[in-house]
Amino acid sequence: YAPVPLGEWTMLSGRYGESSDIGVDDLQLSLFVNGVRLVRDTVNALPATGRQRGDLIIAQNLNGGIDEVRIWNRAAPDSFIESLYYK
Repeated sequence: YAPVPLGEWTMLSGRYGESSDIGVDDLQLSLFVNGVRLVRDTVNALPATGRQRGDLIIAQNLNGGIDEVRIWNRAAPDSFIESLYYK
């Protein structure tokens, strides 16, 4: 995979979960760059349930800025993530 270009706006998205609308029965972890899925893998992890405490770390050791962080309560289909890039 190519590194994210320096000095250019880049949309990074991640998806974790299961969802019948994306045709996935197992828990999946996906990474998207500019609306294109580059990585998808089945993971062996239990989802967190109940009230969670602690810090949510979005980026650590980031040399740059973060804009428009969004968190949904469902696993969005590829087409939805792609549409976010073209808005």
